[in-house]
Amino acid sequence: MPVLPTRDVDTTARFYADVLGFDTNGFFRDGDGPAFFAIVGLGTVTIGLQKLETFSVHEGTVAYIYVDDAQALARRIADAGGVLRHEPHETFYGILEFDLVDPEGHVIAFGQDLNPGPDGPGL
Repeated sequence: MPVLPTRDVDTTARFYADVLGFDTNGFFRDGDGPAFFAIVGLGTVTIGLQKLETFSVHEGTVAYIYVDDAQALARRIADAGGVLRHEPHETFYGILEFDLVDPEGHVIAFGQDLNPGPDGPGL
């Protein structure tokens, strides 16, 4: 499970749920205050969101998630107000992929294997 830093766990988890279609699997709080950690999930993939007051996003770091239908997910995200950085496109390595940037600047990419099996990209 990758753990991504965020300044506001509740707001970021809401983005993952409302825009990207993730389930919110759990929140960890001190009493009734804001969350300091959350787990969100899409299918079998989970991502942790950890509150940090300061952090920097490293260029070139991508959370890459394989999905069954990249076109449908991209449409759903766009319909929910998400802004795609790259529209779904077929890559030379046999993946239909797209990506976006979350509210904290993390690149989240989604890819669909167009040729599953031993001749595919090795998922």
